[in-house]
Amino acid sequence: MLSLITPTGGRPAAFRLLERYIADQTYTGMVEWIVVDDGPAPMTITGPKLIRAPRVIRREPCWTPRGGPTLVANLAAGLREARGEKILFIEDDECYLPRYLENMEAALDRHQIAGQVPARYYNVRTRTYRVLSNETHASLCQTGIRRELVEPFLGMLQALPNPFLDIPLWRRFGPDGLSFGAADVVSIKGMPGRPGIGAGHRPSGVSWNRDPDCVELRSWVGTRYTEYLPFYVPR
Repeated sequence: MLSLITPTGGRPAAFRLLERYIADQTYTGMVEWIVVDDGPAPMTITGPKLIRAPRVIRREPCWTPRGGPTLVANLAAGLREARGEKILFIEDDECYLPRYLENMEAALDRHQIAGQVPARYYNVRTRTYRVLSNETHASLCQTGIRRELVEPFLGMLQALPNPFLDIPLWRRFGPDGLSFGAADVVSIKGMPGRPGIGAGHRPSGVSWNRDPDCVELRSWVGTRYTEYLPFYVPR
């Protein structure tokens, strides 16, 4: 069985899209979806196209703007509940193309940790994008592990000083499972609701490219680009 773990809370617009992307996956094996929601108010998780109903963990104490990131605690809660032999970390504001689960499940046949690179960031609020040159690790949203890494990863989570988990995870267990040039995920930044912790949610500097007509976004996600048009905020 394949386990999906999604830490979330306070991002209903992004989660509605994620439900659709999970429903559209080509993978036909057994799937459990564990959603760890610690937003101030419980999200309604009833996507009309959802074909694999998630199991929701309502984690408390809930997130507050002054309380700092809760990613580590939410991931730990999800990992303790996961029953699959293969586990994918599905973040709530990513665009996952239909073959992502299928491709990652196959990659985990060969490696105890698998991931796709490079990371492609797109900020829908500013219509800017960036492709990262990460060659030794995959972003957590593009990473999966086999069950034998669950306990070591839980131990790492207890010791980490910050919520940026991907680099230490891959430094310890990778990088043989990296798939270069993979194109199943676009990290969507700037969605409404609870703010993200990465710098991509607040793009600045010359490393970000303008895409006012969404040409690049359309080349990455196809017709799904229209779902992000309402979130643009012109300057």
